[in-house]
Amino acid sequence: MKKLSFNTAYYIRKLILYSESELRTLLNQPGVFFNSKEILQQLIESVYLEDVLQNLLLEVYQEERLINQIVEQLEELVRQHQTVLQKADVSQQEITIKRKIFAALGFKRIIITKQEVLNALSQISIFSKNYLGNILTINNWQSTRPDNDWLKIIQIDRSAKLTCNNETQEINLSQLQLIHE
Repeated sequence: MKKLSFNTAYYIRKLILYSESELRTLLNQPGVFFNSKEILQQLIESVYLEDVLQNLLLEVYQEERLINQIVEQLEELVRQHQTVLQKADVSQQEITIKRKIFAALGFKRIIITKQEVLNALSQISIFSKNYLGNILTINNWQSTRPDNDWLKIIQIDRSAKLTCNNETQEINLSQLQLIHE
């Protein structure tokens, strides 16, 4: 498995430190995914980032082939970022490259739509219906659903089909966690 070079890890650390407030703000926005705030803290505080970054890549990508591709991509993005900054032109290109580096490290905005969640829940409902029948599936949904106002707008009809009358199209991470429960 490929590892990031010392120079690339050091440069990424500089970028993270330079963008710390931006990253913390980003993490507080709805729909933003990052492994954990503890890992961000490690990235900010760690002097020797090679191991922290390698562990992060292992956790995010898990497959050696993907990790090797991301390492190559990060090496190239860092070279591009350095080249752009040498021109003393902080442009949209510099911002785009920096965002690609952060996205490769796991800072990604994930937008989950209500329809995607309803489709997934409907699939689970279909499987449950096949084994338990409509009545048990409906009763199970109603009895195991956490007591939350947002979840109460998701209704299950007699055929065990789930619907939602809310106008909101995007679901935030706290709502997704409620669905998982």
